[in-house]
Amino acid sequence: MRIDPDDVDLDVYDVVVDVRPHAETAAGIPGSIAVRFEEILSSPTDTIPSTTSAILVVCDVGMRSDVVMLQLRATGYAAVSSLSGGIDAWRRRGLPVVGAGGLSNDQLDRYDRHLKLASIGTSGQRSLLEATVAVVGAGGLGSPVLAYLAGAGVGTITIIDDDVVDGSNLQRQPIHTIDGIGMAKVDSARAFIESLNPDVTVVSHRRRIDATNAAELLTGASVVVDATDNFDARYAINDAAVGLGVPV
Repeated sequence: MRIDPDDVDLDVYDVVVDVRPHAETAAGIPGSIAVRFEEILSSPTDTIPSTTSAILVVCDVGMRSDVVMLQLRATGYAAVSSLSGGIDAWRRRGLPVVGAGGLSNDQLDRYDRHLKLASIGTSGQRSLLEATVAVVGAGGLGSPVLAYLAGAGVGTITIIDDDVVDGSNLQRQPIHTIDGIGMAKVDSARAFIESLNPDVTVVSHRRRIDATNAAELLTGASVVVDATDNFDARYAINDAAVGLGVPV
């Protein structure tokens, strides 16, 4: 049978089996064991020797766990339940998870697609949250860069730009709006980022970067994004970044 997360009593189950791919099991139900979907279907006795065991099967949204539940029942396991809505529903109810790497339930939901990637996972997401990226220029190139960095959960974003939002910017600079016309681009960008992701701290400098201030403005950055539109600024950024040992 399917069981709603609110109705689950973990003490009732002998085995809680998480059949999500291993890259997805960064945050799971306490006491669960991770078994690949294909493995549990082909060799269930390797994981659950007794057909009388009370079993709860968990996946991401409840579809794969339904398949496993039906297959286990067909092979003689009598007490098998599938978690309705999967781990996604479990987390949304605020129920306990382990192995979350210090991420909150809100963060587990927000960065869910990152956490499912083996190349990122919880450790990669923590690294993003601890990183500082300096973006020089909040215009045509800087706007989408800032949006995606904020969405990805880069913990601190430093924005450097001395320009103001103009009506002609709106066609190609998606973080700026009609309400922001006449506003400093760094302030408009800050408002956008803060409305998108509360995990991000924004540091803004309404200054034109040059050889005299580049090192000062870029100090502390893990990475620098050059979104400027002139060679003088680019040379200044490159020279400062080389001196600071920061990649651009």
